[in-house]
Amino acid sequence: MKTNVQPVGYRFEWKPADYVFMTATSYTDAVCKESARIWGLFAEPQPGCDAAIEVYFGEFWVQPKWLHGRDLFGFAPLYLGPIISEPQP
Repeated sequence: MKTNVQPVGYRFEWKPADYVFMTATSYTDAVCKESARIWGLFAEPQPGCDAAIEVYFGEFWVQPKWLHGRDLFGFAPLYLGPIISEPQP
């Protein structure tokens, strides 16, 4: 399902389950985009997508599995949106 809301970040996957998170600015400058599967990251859950928090973004990126009692003051939860790009052969 398409959305008119622009992603605030992106999740790149070059290898299965090996993710790299990027801001919109980093995404613009990223190389090798065509060889990665790319999802948008949004401030709100997107229609038809998982409503679980994918990552927190503040001074750095923190996946929920690595929280371990961290103080997330100033961090924003981001939700995985639809796939934006599939790897090109």
